[in-house]
Amino acid sequence: MFNLKKFGQYISEKRKEADLTQSELADAVGVTRQAVSNWECGATYPNPDILLSLTRVFNVDLDTLVRAAELTEDEVAVISRVANRTPEEIADMLARGEISADGVVSCAPYLKASVLSVIAAGFERHGVDISYLIRMQEFLSSKDFERVVKTADFTKLDLELLDRFMPFLPYKSLDTIFEKVIDGELDVEYLFLIKKHFPDYISYSLIEAAEIEGALPEYTSFEIAARRREREGGDPVQPEYSQYAALRAARKAKSAG
Repeated sequence: MFNLKKFGQYISEKRKEADLTQSELADAVGVTRQAVSNWECGATYPNPDILLSLTRVFNVDLDTLVRAAELTEDEVAVISRVANRTPEEIADMLARGEISADGVVSCAPYLKASVLSVIAAGFERHGVDISYLIRMQEFLSSKDFERVVKTADFTKLDLELLDRFMPFLPYKSLDTIFEKVIDGELDVEYLFLIKKHFPDYISYSLIEAAEIEGALPEYTSFEIAARRREREGGDPVQPEYSQYAALRAARKAKSAG
């Protein structure tokens, strides 16, 4: 966890030891005086690509500087690799179990979009657990997120987590989830979540067609309608009186004929 107050105190102490003003330190590392002031006040954290410049000014090693923010070992590994311009190693370390996804996620707010794009490319290569991607979604560009979600591992996805983040997912990611439900890779519960947050995203006729083809369990469309009525406080929907039942029966009869 980033302790910005502790890090700010460290920067302030090292600057004074070096007999530098905030403006002089800012000039030495290529930032504004206000940026240095924000670090020392514990308001912000430097872009990791500035950390190496700070180590040279203060004559300290990178590990010591990074640990001044009281980071976890996983966070130290992530920030150090970004500072050393090797962010592509992060996804490989995650895949080998050398660092946790929690460490990557907690560092995301402090990383540039370009760095996160490199990390996301590694996620795509390894098929990272989708739950971690969802937690990083607000920091990834829509393009990166949509690309990575296609190869992500959905097997460990927490439906409760997806329920919270579903409203923020790009539409192309919904396409991927729907395709995986149709292909049998994901449970139909994922489809129920999509319809809960995006009622008009997939038409009932398309869902019913998938039922008839056997790609979805029978009465999926009824279940979706029933859950929606329940959320809206309406009367329970009876299968035999569902507005979809007659259409389903007609389609099945036509298919049988």
